[in-house]
Amino acid sequence: MELPGGAKNEGESPEDTIRRELLEKTGYTAEFYFVTRCLECGYSNTDRHCFVATHCKKVSEQQLDENEYVEVITMTLDDFRKHLRTALD
Repeated sequence: MELPGGAKNEGESPEDTIRRELLEKTGYTAEFYFVTRCLECGYSNTDRHCFVATHCKKVSEQQLDENEYVEVITMTLDDFRKHLRTALD
């Protein structure tokens, strides 16, 4: 399982990027809260911006690229936390 995300377009803010990517990958809109910024890995200078999405609402179908497959799984925050704990075991 992975979270929605993607590359920032030229001149696009991180906030605009996550709104666009969430809509394209899932068909959902949401309210976003910035959490943190970090480097992708030790061998990259790519910035990652992490957000929490709340009040998610499905407004359209997915708009995936030809080579993408995304299955949307919804769960409560408590269930997501449980999943993270068990995935680390």
